[in-house]
Amino acid sequence: MGARVAASEHARRRARTHATAVQEHVERRDEIIEVEQSVEIHRPVGEVFAFLTDIENWTLLQPALQESERETARGPMQVGNTYRQTLDIPSQRIELLCEVIEVEKNERITLECSWDQLFLPISFVFEPLGDSTRLTATGEGRTGGFLALFEPLVENKVNARLSAGLVELKNLLESEATSK
Repeated sequence: MGARVAASEHARRRARTHATAVQEHVERRDEIIEVEQSVEIHRPVGEVFAFLTDIENWTLLQPALQESERETARGPMQVGNTYRQTLDIPSQRIELLCEVIEVEKNERITLECSWDQLFLPISFVFEPLGDSTRLTATGEGRTGGFLALFEPLVENKVNARLSAGLVELKNLLESEATSK
């Protein structure tokens, strides 16, 4: 019986749509968080873009990201694709729902990510610098509920994790290039 309840709970969570999450944030008082991080990667923009548009690579960039699962059809990342990302952070497991809202090949990817108490649209902008790429991630989101009380801490933590992920991306792509 317990397995059925767990399966039912899992199905209920999956049924929660991105639109529902957005509406919940609109209906309550939220605190704004802003993120912006940038890194220069000594790899061509097409290579950086290709790596980042494969959502399954994202677990390589964030130690806390345990799973990144596509909810929609296979194939290249495109507008409307949705993904579930499971993060393990101290004292809890968070399941983010991310929807791709913009893809411009070798230029930009924008995702809207939401969780119960967090809504964060984030854009990754790819700028060619000769044989290198400047990748800049920016976003302005909202925290709500209990999490809103800790908005400065949340903003700092999200920025720190984003920065660490970009550095890891740089290290990974540059080390792959030298090992070829």
